[in-house]
Amino acid sequence: MIIPLGIRYHVMQESALQLHREMLQMLQDKEKTECLLQEDFSMETKRRQLQKSLKRMSGARVLLNDFSMNIYNFNTTQATGSSHPTHSNISIRPAATADSTNNCIDRVE
Repeated sequence: MIIPLGIRYHVMQESALQLHREMLQMLQDKEKTECLLQEDFSMETKRRQLQKSLKRMSGARVLLNDFSMNIYNFNTTQATGSSHPTHSNISIRPAATADSTNNCIDRVE
């Protein structure tokens, strides 16, 4: 069945107006609006967990970036034969776990 374009356009316009009116009525009902805007407890917990994780990962990224820059500076100063103090800012120590293959990186101030 073929519906002429003019009729289809008119039906779409009427549907859009009706949807607009219903949305405005929903927004005017304060109690329903407040209920709809409330964040679910599990979502709030997940959001906070992800924000903490993001903060930790951002800090780790900064430390890894500093470490890689120090290694780069150390390697370039060894290649040129000059001494550079940045290689003395990092020490590698075994981790405090039973697994001795893990190493921790500490800054020496």
